[in-house]
Amino acid sequence: MLLLALDRPQRPVRWLRSFAEMARCSYSPEGDWQGDGWGVAWLGAEGRWHSRHSLAPLWQEEASFVSLPESRRWVCHARSASFPATRGVVAYNQPYLLGSTAFVFNGLLAGVRTPAPVPGRIGAQKIAHLVAENLEHRSLSRTLDWLQEYLNAHSRGVPALNIGLCDGEELAVFSQYEKHPGYYNLRVAQGDGYCAIASQPLAGWSFSPLKAGIVHRF
Repeated sequence: MLLLALDRPQRPVRWLRSFAEMARCSYSPEGDWQGDGWGVAWLGAEGRWHSRHSLAPLWQEEASFVSLPESRRWVCHARSASFPATRGVVAYNQPYLLGSTAFVFNGLLAGVRTPAPVPGRIGAQKIAHLVAENLEHRSLSRTLDWLQEYLNAHSRGVPALNIGLCDGEELAVFSQYEKHPGYYNLRVAQGDGYCAIASQPLAGWSFSPLKAGIVHRF
């Protein structure tokens, strides 16, 4: 995942190229690739989110990056499908747009049993539904605080839980994992005119690990 806040509207071509290369070279601890499609969301000048999704691996579509518009807020996700049966469905690809908020999730939860059924075909959709419900009466950070408590309480195990939210201004992220910090720990890079949160360091910028287990706001 990549969440990017810029001080002025720009096309994210350089960022996305670096993100694509990271995704191409990245494999999960289980050996899964990040090539089951991708998506990108951006905030339009009118204040509304827009998105584009594809089933092709991100690194095969670099030529399309230049056609994206300028924006100050970007959220991107490269998908690794958990099960073969869920591959090839573009509706499963993130980011998901939850009204005024863009949502991305990476991770793995085991034995989730919620008190009531949660709409959604795959885990990411179910988590997004929980987020959307809570954003109706909670801030980004309070929603993430609630979510991590809820999922930990109703799961047999949480090997990894990385969530990113952007409401058009603020970025809020949460990272939790049991092992493999080199793969699951979120990173941040901040400099003159930008703030970026990424699932792994991107070439061209200096990224530092974020402390796990707490919500970070930018």
